[in-house]
Amino acid sequence: MTPVGGTLRARLETRDNAVGFVRLALAGLVILGHAFPLGGFEPVRWGPFVHGGLHGAAVEGFFVLSGYLVLASGVRSGPAPFLWRRFLRIYPAYVAAVISTAFVFAPLGAALESGARWNAASAASYVFGSLDLKPSQDGIRDTLLSVPWSGVWNGSLWTLFYEACAYAGVAIVCAIPAVRARLRSVVTISTSLLTLAYVVLPEGAITSAVPGSAGSIADTGLRLWTCFAWGMLAYVWGDRIRLTRAVGVSAASVFLLAVHVSGMPVGIGHLVAVPSLAVTVLAAACLLTTRIGSSTDLSYGVYLFGFPVQQMLVIMGIHELGWAPAVFGCLAVTLPIAWASWHLIEQPALRLRGVVPAAKIVRAA
Repeated sequence: MTPVGGTLRARLETRDNAVGFVRLALAGLVILGHAFPLGGFEPVRWGPFVHGGLHGAAVEGFFVLSGYLVLASGVRSGPAPFLWRRFLRIYPAYVAAVISTAFVFAPLGAALESGARWNAASAASYVFGSLDLKPSQDGIRDTLLSVPWSGVWNGSLWTLFYEACAYAGVAIVCAIPAVRARLRSVVTISTSLLTLAYVVLPEGAITSAVPGSAGSIADTGLRLWTCFAWGMLAYVWGDRIRLTRAVGVSAASVFLLAVHVSGMPVGIGHLVAVPSLAVTVLAAACLLTTRIGSSTDLSYGVYLFGFPVQQMLVIMGIHELGWAPAVFGCLAVTLPIAWASWHLIEQPALRLRGVVPAAKIVRAA
């Protein structure tokens, strides 16, 4: 089939792409996946596929897209403006989500849940322990006592620390002239090494070799950073990549098989799943024609607020109606909150980008 719209980079550098829609769809998949453990549902069987949602894959897809877009931003600006813009994009809304979880969702949940009681000191500790993007406590004391996933008010926030680490890595790479001059080679080698480590190393291997928080962080982040690196790889080779709908559909099929085939060795599954997911997500972003999400980006707000909304709805008993009402009910409540987050927090924060002017840098290959 003939490629549509030129190279990958040519498609994604214009506004004629579906990046916003893909991110929103991935955020919806996170809600779908979380509905099963939050509601206490058994996995659903669809033909040969048995799973409780693709929320893990959706998060990986976010990191693929982020790797592509963030590296593209990094090569266009100096480290200071780059990091400032990244900060504005994720931190203000993150803090709003943390504060609203502690001082809005938790007390409301405690008022609705039998035997629960909101604790102001625990709520304050929750907020201050989350300001470094690495929450030190999962919930608010004496709340979420009777729900299937007890004690956890927002299980989605943990990935943002690893996202921020990836941003720091991009800033360092783009700040070194010798590396920028060889960006394609550096990213290709780095992606290969990360993928090799992800495929070969058993879970917990880095923690065993490097005791302490550094080893634990590296162990947890390896999967996400590998996906991020594949997005970066797609960017540096994007002027030579031409995707077709057939390629995108084939990649999606391979990915679904890789994550559902029982008995496949873990390493082989990783080796197949990550590249096929990267191709799937990027093909969808550059080939789909929808403009949903192009001007109003609700995906981050859906990701930030979906989990506490789901816990609130479970307290109210929505899970008793089944997993589908739980999913659509959560989307119905979360989308307006995400709209408010975009218009009242995220978009106004992004208007401060000019506080740190972008440096004029010659574009890297």
